[in-house]
Amino acid sequence: TRLATEFARRVITAGGIAVYGGCSEAVELPFQPFNEALRPAFDMFARMLADGPAGRAWHDDLALLFPWASSNAGSVGRPAEHAGSAGLPGGPETDRHWAFEAVVDLLVGLSGVGPVLVVLDDIHWAQRPTLRLLEHVLRSGRLDRVCVLATARDTTGDRTGAYVDALPTLARMFGVERVNLERFDEAAVRRFVANATGTLAETLPGQLEAVVRQLAERSNGNAFLLAESWQHLVNTRRVRRDGGRRPAFPRHAAIGARDGASARRPTSGRCPRNA
Repeated sequence: TRLATEFARRVITAGGIAVYGGCSEAVELPFQPFNEALRPAFDMFARMLADGPAGRAWHDDLALLFPWASSNAGSVGRPAEHAGSAGLPGGPETDRHWAFEAVVDLLVGLSGVGPVLVVLDDIHWAQRPTLRLLEHVLRSGRLDRVCVLATARDTTGDRTGAYVDALPTLARMFGVERVNLERFDEAAVRRFVANATGTLAETLPGQLEAVVRQLAERSNGNAFLLAESWQHLVNTRRVRRDGGRRPAFPRHAAIGARDGASARRPTSGRCPRNA
């Protein structure tokens, strides 16, 4: 999550569009991460997209998944190319197909404004509806300017059965790259502290070595816990600057946990050209 958040921040800074949605362990509503990710973008760009080639024809199909997308102008029906597919039977499967295609249409419309990054966080808690929509989006050949970044844990007891079943298919799909993140070792923690104090790992002041060791031990290499532990040291003034000119030095060796820590989520914005 921390890494995805930083990536999204850089995407927005570079002028692209970044949207965020996540799954919840407590309750996973159908299509929850897509709902969270797409609604702010839809609200922000609805008028612009309505003036584009797709017009408002796909709004009612999108509303089959997300009621907030319903057209204010009343029922406009499916696009003409949909209606012309006389050989397709009606029913729930057909409706779901066009609803999923409407999600692709929305992403295509957004990518006309700027390259798009879609962050889907904690999909190891996702249920089958969300994963089916994700698979449909990844199969689309119309999303050249869209990057989907999904995060998930690999802990056996912390994944839904639907995710376990879907993962092999998702991992084999064209264009999908699976990246395993290793925990920070002590050398990586040293580089983190050096970066935070404006120095080099090779010349890190000796007084900070105790901090590096404790950060590595307490965080167990978890990047989020590492950043939160360091921020706790700063907030409680357990590290200080010598005359405001030199890197931080420890005042106390002990490191405590900060209550109420939470990850910061990226918000809607704009993304780099090569997303």
